[in-house]
Amino acid sequence: MKVNKTLIITLFCSLAAGMFFFLIQNGIILVHCSLPPSKDFALQTSVCTKKNIICSIWKDGHYLDEEQSVIWNKQDSAANLGQIVRTWLGILFEYHVIGQEINLEAVMLSSFEHEAYISLAHSFIESEQSVLDKWCTIQSLLKTLQTADLPAQTIQLLVGGSPLQDEHIDFSQPLCIQNYIEDKDLPL
Repeated sequence: MKVNKTLIITLFCSLAAGMFFFLIQNGIILVHCSLPPSKDFALQTSVCTKKNIICSIWKDGHYLDEEQSVIWNKQDSAANLGQIVRTWLGILFEYHVIGQEINLEAVMLSSFEHEAYISLAHSFIESEQSVLDKWCTIQSLLKTLQTADLPAQTIQLLVGGSPLQDEHIDFSQPLCIQNYIEDKDLPL
């Protein structure tokens, strides 16, 4: 009889513990443990900072530079690239370089972060623009990205996930960020 009491108590405790963990896992019972903040918490809160970048745009035959503040994530280069491109597109719209606001669909980096893929909802290059204006608008994006010190060396511009299409400029190959043309080097 003594074995039966031990067995019954063991089974009852196991059933109670199982039900308790089941209820916790399904969110019926909430357990909150407050621990003192650790050093890791302090490191996590300092991941994002405010950084000033120089956005260049091409307007009326010359480059304009505007300083902008963005939220800079020290651990996520793709998020930083997205912030910069959104800011740059906003400035293009604000200065009436483009006729409509353009949404950034996605930003991805290659595995070693050397190549960036930027997918937009619409093209920021308008068909009625001259080839020089189109090229210099692209160069202003490259100049903005180069001054922001991102790890990416080339970018691939996409619209809706496909390469950007233009009748004058070939976007099938990635654009090198380091090789933008200075204002003084333009054949005007």
